[in-house]
Parts: sequence; C-alpha cells; structure tokens
Amino acid sequence: MSAARTLAKFTGNEVTVEEGQDIVEAYGDKDFWFGMDGKSCPVFPERYHRQKSPGPYFNYYGIYLYSMGLVALSHPKLDLPIFPRGPAYAVIQTFSHYATNPPMEYLQGIVAMFKDMTGLPVFVIGNTSTSRDLKGVQYDLLRDSLPYLMQVIQNAAFVLTPRSLSAHVASGYSRPSFVWCPNDGENWHLDYPDWPCERVLVEEGYAGVEEKMSRLVRRCRL
Repeated sequence: MSAARTLAKFTGNEVTVEEGQDIVEAYGDKDFWFGMDGKSCPVFPERYHRQKSPGPYFNYYGIYLYSMGLVALSHPKLDLPIFPRGPAYAVIQTFSHYATNPPMEYLQGIVAMFKDMTGLPVFVIGNTSTSRDLKGVQYDLLRDSLPYLMQVIQNAAFVLTPRSLSAHVASGYSRPSFVWCPNDGENWHLDYPDWPCERVLVEEGYAGVEEKMSRLVRRCRL
C-alpha cells in the first residue's frame, strides 16, 4: 500500500489497488484508492522478495519500489496511515510464517525479561487463530483485521517481534522494537531509517539478549 501510494505521488496518476480497501481508506487520499478504474498498481515479481543481497533495494519496502520501476532512495521509510492514539502498552508477535521461529521457552524468557525491566503489560498481537501458549501476556488485542493491527502497533510503547509483519509496521511508526531474526541473509529487509530497534539472532540463543534489550529500554526511557 505504501508503495502504491508512492507511485501515485511520483507519477501524478490516479492509482488503484484491488485489495485492502480498509487500509486504503485509512490513508484518506484522493489519488490513491480502492477500485477497478484508473492506473492499477503493478504486480510485484515474487522473485524479488527472498533476495539474499540488498542490491539496489536497501530494505523490503525498497524491493516493492524497485519492482514498480521507481528507483528507491537509500533505505526508504514506510509511509503508513495515522490512527487515533490510545494507552501505552507493549505488544508481541509470537510467530512468523517466513522466518525461523524460536521455541516457546525463548519467547517466554524474552517476555519475562522485558516485564522485569519495564513493568509494562504485554499483549499478543495477530489474528484470532494465534496460539495462546505464551504465559504472562494478554490476548485481548487479537483481531482478524490488518488496519486494527497497524493501529495497535502505532500506539504501542514497545514491540517484541520476529522478522515479520509487525517489525515492518513498527518501523513505519518508529516504534521501539526488539526483533529476533534467523541468520539467513535476509535481515537487511529491516534496514529502515529512524527506527529505534535492536536485533538478535535466534541461532545465538540468549547471547546478547539482555544487553541489547536493556540498551533499547534505556534509550527509549521506558
């Protein structure tokens, strides 16, 4: 959606998308909208998505810009819709469909460490089919709605997440994020600017977890 909106701005054309009507409406634009008329946003070649080298793309958003014929600026920042603000809390996405997932014990340790450091309540985010095996967290924010997920992350004081959707959304809203990643060569996808973020490699276990999390917590004054 962000790339389609950028295409409309750069070309001066009306751009339509055929999915995600609720997100398009959240932007509230005049030249970027949902429907079948106007200049459709091009299909993004799947071969770009799993690149092991940043090449000319810089980050995951850059992949989309490049596939649309737009030369990406160095490490472009996602442009997401703004939602009404809410109370402070932390959120965690517990599962990634594309990146290696650590065992539940790993996530349990991260949650316990974060709560000890900040005292913030932690809510699990995602769709309603998300597993509820994690302890010491709340599940009230699970919803089958992408705009709702975006609003929840926008309002979050802190985001705990794998290299997945929540990480990209958090970057667009510059939300402080602690991200666990596999060592598969694709972590440059998260090289977004102006984003307070710390990453750890799942394969390294708890090495560096406490140091990096405490550094980020101090940086964000939580």
